[in-house]
Amino acid sequence: MAVSYKKLWKMLIDKNMKKSDLKEQAGISSASLAKLGRGDNITTDHVMFLRSMLMAMPGKLAVDLGGTHTAAEQAERDRVRNEERKKKAHEAYEAKKKEAARITTPLEESKPSSSPRS
Repeated sequence: MAVSYKKLWKMLIDKNMKKSDLKEQAGISSASLAKLGRGDNITTDHVMFLRSMLMAMPGKLAVDLGGTHTAAEQAERDRVRNEERKKKAHEAYEAKKKEAARITTPLEESKPSSSPRS
């Protein structure tokens, strides 16, 4: 998703903290810390805990939240993306099938034209 935690990382630098310090003090898992590093979404509970720990408003921890989508919107985007992938895969399959049929179909031999014998 389009979430940037640059403000969080800047805040850690300002407080002379490392990511490992954040992990220990906040009690978050390595997986959640990795999500933060990748810019993925984390649970609201984690955001609120980080906010209270760092004494900051949620908007001070992450930005670009307007670029994220609700679960329903993301599900719809995923559904459309999967439909497009299926369509492309089907088109590729049909093209290969057509090519295979063209290759395996015997060529018609030229038949000499027969002229009526008189």
